[in-house]
Formats: sequence, C-alpha cells, structure tokens
Amino acid sequence: MRPTTLIVGLLITTAQAAPLFSEIADLFKKPIDLLVPVSNDDPLPIFQTQSKHPCTEPKQEVQNVCHIADGQGPIHTNKYYQNFVMGFQNQTVFPLPYGIRWDDGIGGSGPDQVGMAVVHHEADARVCARSNSTTGSAASKRYSLPLGDPALINFSAKEFTPPPRFSASRPTDQFCLNVTLSGGDGNMRMPVCQGMAFATAVYTKLTPRIFIRAPPGYVIAQAAGSDGRFLKIRAQLKDGNIVLLYIFSDGKKWTTGDDAQFKAVGDTVEIVMKSKYEGAIIQGAKVSKLSKTIREDEAVYDRAAGWYPGSAALSSMKLNNENTGSYTISYYQENILKEGNFGGPLVYGLPHHIAALSGNSREKRTGLRLDSRVNGPMTAVSSADLEMTEDGLPSKKLARSAYICLSAWDAVKDEGLTKECLGKVKAAFDPFTKNAVNPKLLYDSMFGGIVSDAYHTQAGKPAEKVNADFGNMFYNDHHFHYSYFIQTGAVIAWLDAQIDNTAKVDNKDSWVAKNKNYINTFIRETANPSPGDTKYIPFRNFDWFHGHSWAAGLYEFGNGRNEESSSEDYNYAYGMRLWGAAIGDKVIEGRGLLMLGVMRKSINMYMLTGSQLSVQPQEVRGNFVCGILWENSVDYATWFSPAIEAIQGIHMIPTTPISEYIRDPAFAKAEFQGTYGGRLDKMPVNPWKSIWAMNVATFDPGAAWEFFSSKGFDKKLLDDGLSQSWAVAFTAGMFLLFLLLHL
Repeated sequence: MRPTTLIVGLLITTAQAAPLFSEIADLFKKPIDLLVPVSNDDPLPIFQTQSKHPCTEPKQEVQNVCHIADGQGPIHTNKYYQNFVMGFQNQTVFPLPYGIRWDDGIGGSGPDQVGMAVVHHEADARVCARSNSTTGSAASKRYSLPLGDPALINFSAKEFTPPPRFSASRPTDQFCLNVTLSGGDGNMRMPVCQGMAFATAVYTKLTPRIFIRAPPGYVIAQAAGSDGRFLKIRAQLKDGNIVLLYIFSDGKKWTTGDDAQFKAVGDTVEIVMKSKYEGAIIQGAKVSKLSKTIREDEAVYDRAAGWYPGSAALSSMKLNNENTGSYTISYYQENILKEGNFGGPLVYGLPHHIAALSGNSREKRTGLRLDSRVNGPMTAVSSADLEMTEDGLPSKKLARSAYICLSAWDAVKDEGLTKECLGKVKAAFDPFTKNAVNPKLLYDSMFGGIVSDAYHTQAGKPAEKVNADFGNMFYNDHHFHYSYFIQTGAVIAWLDAQIDNTAKVDNKDSWVAKNKNYINTFIRETANPSPGDTKYIPFRNFDWFHGHSWAAGLYEFGNGRNEESSSEDYNYAYGMRLWGAAIGDKVIEGRGLLMLGVMRKSINMYMLTGSQLSVQPQEVRGNFVCGILWENSVDYATWFSPAIEAIQGIHMIPTTPISEYIRDPAFAKAEFQGTYGGRLDKMPVNPWKSIWAMNVATFDPGAAWEFFSSKGFDKKLLDDGLSQSWAVAFTAGMFLLFLLLHL
C-alpha cells in the first residue's frame, strides 16, 4: 500500500473503503510491540539545554509557579494532576470518578476540615446555561459541575493543627500521583490514580479524623468485617447516596465498639478514631442514589476493600494483526500492612474503555457505576488490568506547501513541477532543521521537552510572558503545532522516494536520513512511548485514560485540563502514521494507527456532541461540538474567537483524508445543515468558509469542488494552512470516489 492512500484525496481513503487496520494488512503480518522507544539518543545539539524552567523563577506569579522537587525529572506537564503541582495547589484534580482537592482551611469545606477532600456529583448536579447565546439555538452554551463546595468525604487528622504541609510526588507517572500532608510527627499520604474505585488515605503516626457531608436525616452504622480484619462504616444519606468507609490497621482486631466516635456538626458527621496509628489505611467510596442494585454494588466494594493502586502504567500496546490493536493500563497494588493483602482489584473505566474491553477485563466488568464529570457514566471492573482492543482501525503553511507538491505529483502527474515544488519546500524547511528560525527551540531537561525561547526574548514581567508563542514554554498546544512538522516531513520523504529511488532512509545522503532525527524529536517530545527514553517524558499530550490529548500544560485551572481542537488532535496521530509509513518504521506507524482507533471512539463520545456515539447530555447536543472540553466543563467557545464558524471550525481543521474516519459524513452533514442550513452562501465571508467547504467535501464533494474550482474563487477565503490546489485536488478526488460508489 502506498502512503498516498491516506494522503491524497484522489485515492480511496481508509474510512470509506475498509476498516483502518485492514488497509495495512500487507505491512503487519504479526503482532508488533508499540512501546519500543523511538530513540534513546541525546537531544540534537541544535537545541540549547534549559535546565531550569521559568515556572521556578522567584519573581513568577503564584499561579504560574510549579512545585517540583529537584531531581525528579523529566516530569509530566499535561496530565490530570497539574493542579497539584502548580500555583496554589488547592484546585480540584479529576482522577475520576471522584474529584480530589487539598482543603487548606481557607476555602472548600471550611477551616475545621483541613485535609484531602473527596468530591463526587451525579449528572443531575450539572449547572447548564439556559440557551446558547452564540447560536441562538435551544442548546445550552455550557455546563459544568460544582466546584469548591463542601466535600463528600474529607480525610484529616487531629494533629493537623496548625495546618499540615502539602507536597506531591511521582509526577513522572502518567496515571497516578502521590500527595502527602505532613503534620506533627506523622503524615497522611493519598495515592491519586485515574479510575480509582476508592479514595485511599494512608496514615502514619496520626489520629485519623474523617468528615462526611451528611445533612440531617442520615443513618450511620459501623461493623467489623472479615473476622475483625477491618472496620466498616456505612452512612446512608438523606438524598439516597451511600458513603462507605473501610479502616485497616496492623495488629488490630476490630470489633463493633467505640474505636470510631461520631459527632454531628451541622451538615457534617465527624468521625474521630480513638487511637493514634503507626500505620493505618482508610478507604472511602460511594454508592450512587441512582443505583437499582444497591446491595450488589455495596458487595462489590466489600470484596475489593483493602486493595488500592500505588502506581499504574501502560503495560502493553501492540498491533495484534492486520485488523486490531490493543493496549492495557495496569494498576499495581500498594500495601503497607504487614499482615498481608486485603481485598481484590477494582477500578473504574470510562465509556470508551468499556466499549472496547477485551480478554479477562471484559469478563470482570461489574454492574457498579458512578457518573464521571463530563464523560458519562463509568463502570467498575474487578481487575488490575484494563485491556482494550480497537478494531479497524513548521507551521500549517509548510504542510500546505507539501500538499501542493502532492497535488502536482499525484493529480497532475507532472514530475518537473513536483521536483520544483519539492525543492522549494525543502528550502523552506531547511532553516527549521537548523534551528535558525526565531523564536528558536530549546531542550528543557526539567520537563523533558522542546520549548520555544519566545518567553526569554519577549519583553515584560514573567506573568506577561507566560503565553508567549501560544504558551509554548508552558507546554500549551505542543501536539497541535509540532504535528505540522511531522506531516510535512512525511510528505517530503514520500515524494522524494517517488522521484528518486535512492532517496531512502538507509541512504545517509538522502533528505529523509539527514532529517529523520529532527522529525523524530517532535514525536519523542509529544508521544514518547517508553520510559526507557529518559530524555523525554512518555506521552506528554495523549492521555491514555481519557483516550485523547490535553492541550493545556503548566497552568492552574479550576476546571482542570482542556482541549479545543479535536481535529488537530487526531491529525497529530495521523502525522505519526504518515511519518512511520514514509520511513518504514512500523512501530511509529502502528502507534499512530492505534491512537486514531482510540480517538475514533473517545472524540465521538466526548467532543462531537452531535455524534450518535455521544455521551454528552441532551442540553448540548444541538451544538454538534463541545467547543472547549474541560475535565469539569463543556463550553461552546474558543480561546480566540466567539464566532460560530470558528468554534465549530476548530474541530475540522485541517481537513485531510483521515477526517471522515473520525467525523462521520452523516454527522458532518447534519452539523452543516443544522448550523447554516446546508448552504455555503449562508456562511460569513472569511477564511473559515474554506475550512467548512473542505468539511463539506466529506458528504457533498461536488458542491465543495465547485466552490474551490470556480473561476471567481476569492483566495482571500483560504485559511493560511490551506492552498487552492490541495483543496481542488482533495475535493475532486472525493467527488470521483462518490461517483464510483454511487453509480
């Protein structure tokens, strides 16, 4: 199969012709391990090393300060727990299904409840804007879940007066972070992991003090469980929710006595343990008021109590055969008790996990469910491994220039024109490969990444420079921007090989051989697959738990991480697929393919609100896209424009042959019909019109081709990442395919 099958619109794309993975049957004859490092080499010498990040500067504004111990790097920058390592450290993080925050006595649950707060809300707690003032439709412009209200459970200790010191550790783990409160001569540590079924507090030399949010009308009871090996406290709340606590301690034979003392204070029940413990584990969990099988759900927790993960990792990622790829998130049990292990594994999966569960994980699915924040209901799985299988699977201007060359070669079949065009693209690309373009790029050893020096060269106070070059120094949008370099490199490498059969990666004098490490740098920076590559952090942007990337990096946000462009996200994976194919690297190519397979589910479930797969509430489905997806909110907006064409267009750009694999043509048609009545002439006259026209090509290529090929076409309507030649070639190819399929 030629790489142009997925590059040039004149050829049949995978999304139309066959499942994604079946298109590469000739390449992958046996399972391929996708966790092999891209490289272990040092960063290229063209990148000067920055050993201290500006977030450590003494003059930095508090909200932009990072709290990282020396010698821990490279450290993650775009993960769910960034609020615990940035700024005031008291904003909520969302490991799901629970939210966790550090209640420092200033806000949240109040000055008497200093500790680690556990929050959870049902879907009926959503706060929705009544209507979308942007579109004028009945759909809500945004919704979010409450923040800062009193905790469902608060883990504290009698010794936390004065307030303890908060610290975070293990920010090199993709899925887990440990937070510690140190007070008196002891500490309380909480492993915070994505999908954790219990909120677990590990006490050392402290007297536990727990608060449960329980307005009058509750019923609370305690009982010894498992032959006295633990104490269980059950609080039936007035609203129908149930809070469960499980308490373990070495050498303790629990009885239903006075070990736990209850005290009602307003809308809170305070539970104080009678003794200080050298080592104790206390776990909290919730059974939803919406459950129709409360006894069964509670029994699931009872069987699992005592087990909790201290860390998690991608233990496996592979292409199994020509049709499927799989990945496994493994949770590793931690146990401080000398008496041995308690309970059994239990973790929650998101809807896209549950839809793809395979192997033993599929058999371990339970009926226990809790709502997430904005990702629909989560389902508990009685396994330490979530195994999923997916089926069938530098700037935009440089990428645009490369596609012009493709048009010359694959559509016009003009070798001379292609060579001339390719030479110009190489010349334009060359200064970037020498790091001779301003702003220059640096290697940041603290966070294991490639960053722009615009922060250092721009005048102003530290807080004024944080967003220099789109916030690149603070790891904003890296996968968006660097993907255009990757795609451009892929197109150059492939075209070069078509014209010159010696232009192969194993020929040290070829363009691709000379620039392979440069392009691979951007893959290592955003999607390094292995901790074995110690120079770059693994999967900086892509969140394998959420199934898509996060754009926001070293920023403190109340609503957590965010992303506004689903299309630039999947085109980032598409770029890896193309580059891997161009250089004959099946591992890079396969990893890009698997990421696309995962995103096909996750983006349709969480970002494309009008999709048939969407789990978003009915209130926002009429918007068709989420706008900005936060961990705690859906907001029909962008960071740069309030215009409808931009809010939805940012989820289309760039339109490439992979677009309709993610954005089903039926969805794209409904979106266009619902927004502009299915007519391009109803759209505002600006460059976003060309983006929408490219999207129209996925379901009405004839109309799109007529738009771009008309004699009176105004090139001012072109987005700066799009050329008319590529638009005409792409839409003509889609039109030809449409005719072949329908005649």
